[in-house]
Amino acid sequence: MRDMRKDPRLDFGRAQARRFLSDLTSRQPPIRPELDRELEERFQQTVARRFPDDPVVGEELPPLGEWVGSGWLIDPIDGTSNLRQGLPWYGTSLAYFEEGRPVLGWVCDPARGEIYEAIAGHGATVEGMPIHLAELPSSALVAVARRWRRSHPGWRNHLPAGIKDRLLGATALELAWVARGILGAGAWAHTRVFDIAAGWLLVREAGATIYSSYGRGGDSSWAPLQTGDPIGVRFDLVAGHPNHEAWLKKLLPAL
Repeated sequence: MRDMRKDPRLDFGRAQARRFLSDLTSRQPPIRPELDRELEERFQQTVARRFPDDPVVGEELPPLGEWVGSGWLIDPIDGTSNLRQGLPWYGTSLAYFEEGRPVLGWVCDPARGEIYEAIAGHGATVEGMPIHLAELPSSALVAVARRWRRSHPGWRNHLPAGIKDRLLGATALELAWVARGILGAGAWAHTRVFDIAAGWLLVREAGATIYSSYGRGGDSSWAPLQTGDPIGVRFDLVAGHPNHEAWLKKLLPAL
């Protein structure tokens, strides 16, 4: 694996994350419905000028360039419904991939003015401060997405006493909070790659336990993105504090 700390995309991604944070900080309803598309279009144009060979795949617009395992994945506003209602659970997910796996990732949390960053092999931070789940107590809160609740009947049977579930509606932010230890774990079903790419790298670099529909942790989880179309890939994903592994692995019966 290349040392991405020496790649110019690191500083580029940091600058873009700061820009998204600034764009979304202090936003109040009403929110223009075009905002998502405008932010993604601006990012596409910026990448095209700085790294013209890099494809960009996002939620709102047709892909820029052809995906061959490397490039940018973006969701400019994850949790749009929350933002439009004035709920402070939304953010931006931005990741750079090489050979089908995320190697740089950022999650912006505008309501709290924070940026989470992960560099493959070199840890996770929030506002420059390292985060390590092994050094944090395991929270008793678990984020459980609506699709998970629908597609995994009986999931509550695996929650130990004292564990409480929450539905926040912002996957990227939920993953960032798992990496930080605010949430003890999370479970998401049929999730799009744009929403989880940066957050997955955050939880891995923070030392979380990860299970997905494509394997337990590691780069094997991203095998479908080595050559495939990111838009068509969907994940079931469970991630959490290592102290919760005994019951986390029971949430994904396919494994």
